Amino acid sequence: MEKLHIIFTARMVREKGTLVLADAAELLRDDYHDKIDFWLCGRLSTTPNSLTEIELRSRCDGSYIQWLGFRTDIIDLLRRASIVAFPSWYREGVPRSLIEACAIGRPIVTTDSIGCRDTVVDGFNGYLVPVRDSVALADKLRILIDNPDMRRQMGANSRIIAERDFSIETVVNKHLEIYRRLVS
Repeated sequence: MEKLHIIFTARMVREKGTLVLADAAELLRDDYHDKIDFWLCGRLSTTPNSLTEIELRSRCDGSYIQWLGFRTDIIDLLRRASIVAFPSWYREGVPRSLIEACAIGRPIVTTDSIGCRDTVVDGFNGYLVPVRDSVALADKLRILIDNPDMRRQMGANSRIIAERDFSIETVVNKHLEIYRRLVS
């Protein structure tokens, strides 16, 4: 059986949940170390809450948990990945990485936080977990790891959400509606 890949794409900032994901991976290590791996994709940042390269490398063993650094081939990595994990509480808009996960048809485990929750219907195309809860994250990842049919169905459902909520036409119309309300 080929290994499953769980991917996280973001700048390596604490609030993006990088260490929460690493903690969840450690909770799963004994059962899955030879069946899955975690790909952390993204560059270091210069913001105050950024992880240092030393911190990041101390959590990544290069095999089970891999820091891949900045990548220009995210679409290819998403195609090879089985699950997208994004335990962020960064308080941003809708994260582009989760829109891309929906568009490519991957199940998502993310936080019930601003922006992130707008990409997942809990139990339909993935799961929402509490912020900073590596145990809940590990539990939901375990469900998806153990259920290939569920992964496939949730991935297909992510694509439905992408087409419904994140098409260029939908996004433009939502923006125009906001502008109309602001003008009136």
